[in-house]
Amino acid sequence: MRLGTFVIAVLIGAVFIGVLVAQGTPDYATEIQPILSGNCAGCHVFTGSYEQVMAKQSGADPLIVPGDAAASVLVWRLEGQKADGTAIGRMPAGGSLTPEEIQLFKDWIAAGALAEATTAVESRSWGQIKASF
Repeated sequence: MRLGTFVIAVLIGAVFIGVLVAQGTPDYATEIQPILSGNCAGCHVFTGSYEQVMAKQSGADPLIVPGDAAASVLVWRLEGQKADGTAIGRMPAGGSLTPEEIQLFKDWIAAGALAEATTAVESRSWGQIKASF
């Protein structure tokens, strides 16, 4: 493959990746873990590790389904209902999280429940990239 063709292919790939990378993804260590430690550790055995949270089950259902907040038991518990509207015991037991905190969990799970926040990449058209050369 010619060098020019390779460079063009890489640049086009970078444009598509820029579209796919989530912007503003919540960070586990700085946003999610502190809420879990402050609201869940009192009743649940919890060390705060990302691996422990991701391995957790609630019966046969995973606590977190990366990419699908509606299928995640954690979201059901925070909202007090399953995705189908069936009532379920709300957590934390001592009081609810704020709507903003619940949305933070939903956004984090929807973005893939990553251990680290993703870095936003600027999305540019081929014309913009070409003009910069």
